[in-house]
Amino acid sequence: MKATQAVLVVAALAAGALLGRLSVPRAERPEPADLASFREALEDPNWLTRTARMSAYLQHLTPDELPEAVEALERRRAWLDAEELRIFMLAWARFDAPAALEHALTWPGRSRRTAAGAAIYAWSYYAPEAALEALDSVQDEQLRDYLRTRLVAGWVRSEHKEGANRYIASLPDGAQRDSFAGMLARELNEQGSEEVMRWAEGVPEILPGYKQAAFRKACAAIAASDPELAVQWIAEHRGRDYAAGSTAIIAGRWAEVDPQATLEWLLAEPRDEDRERAIADSFAQWLSFDRARAESWLKETTPAEGLDEAVRVLVRRTNQRGSPEGAVAWARQIDDPELRDEVILAVSRAWLRREPAAARSWLERSDLPPALRDAIRDSNGSPPAGEDVAPGGL
Repeated sequence: MKATQAVLVVAALAAGALLGRLSVPRAERPEPADLASFREALEDPNWLTRTARMSAYLQHLTPDELPEAVEALERRRAWLDAEELRIFMLAWARFDAPAALEHALTWPGRSRRTAAGAAIYAWSYYAPEAALEALDSVQDEQLRDYLRTRLVAGWVRSEHKEGANRYIASLPDGAQRDSFAGMLARELNEQGSEEVMRWAEGVPEILPGYKQAAFRKACAAIAASDPELAVQWIAEHRGRDYAAGSTAIIAGRWAEVDPQATLEWLLAEPRDEDRERAIADSFAQWLSFDRARAESWLKETTPAEGLDEAVRVLVRRTNQRGSPEGAVAWARQIDDPELRDEVILAVSRAWLRREPAAARSWLERSDLPPALRDAIRDSNGSPPAGEDVAPGGL
């Protein structure tokens, strides 16, 4: 009976799969690209076919066709996203980018910001210097800052990357310039790692702030696609001021895909604050998406010189999850004896304050060294002056 049921189940699944394949609509070739097809495309609920049909028409958009195309677009303004508006503006900006931006700035509400961002992106893709000059005419400061971001996004995507580099370098140190340098690094990396390396190495050291920003963003871009190459590259620049922090940047990207390989690389690196921070951050990242494997690896690897920061991360997380006894067990995996006792004391004292009966019961049956047990017992849960015993400070 069971065998017969199994056969029927398999047959039903096979039939369902076949029916599913037969019911999937076949992709059809776009109809002739004219204004009517563009209007129909704007009504299409399928984003894939909608954008394909829009692009088929917009690739050949002419100035004579523009007024009716804009009218059709504006009827669907509330339903269009930034990517679709960018497609339209790229077509318009081929022959009249200033008018595209001017018209976008007349749109109401949120549509104005999105449309103007698409328009200035398209303008900067073709003529970035002219777009930059036009940006100064935008009176709204918040809107102007947003449009500058979209302008740079179009500029670094264009064939005018050297001009984008000069413009970004001319900006003052700060988060905005760092963000723009990151945009340029990612676009150059798409052309090949050699391109983004050449750019970062070519920034003169007489611009120390930009040199460091370029090097860091280049590290991040390369590490996202080829972390081992990034490791080789920073080794050639070790000790230079502009390369400070590169280890942590590469570790952050690499740990997203292979945290074990990241940690093994970090353990082989020279010991410094950058490496210690990178070890803690990489292990924390691993814990966030595969706690069981991360814990298993750490248990098998510790105690070990260099991994104390990773253990402290796990102590903190375990304590935050309401298991101080488990946190102490992990704290005992710390390699440095002084740090090990310090962390155990901090966890135990915090536990004594929160749950004195449970903490004392554990302490009496624990196999901690007598001196450490006495120090915990004598404290009665009171931390020494200035000691940070909060879970985040362990």
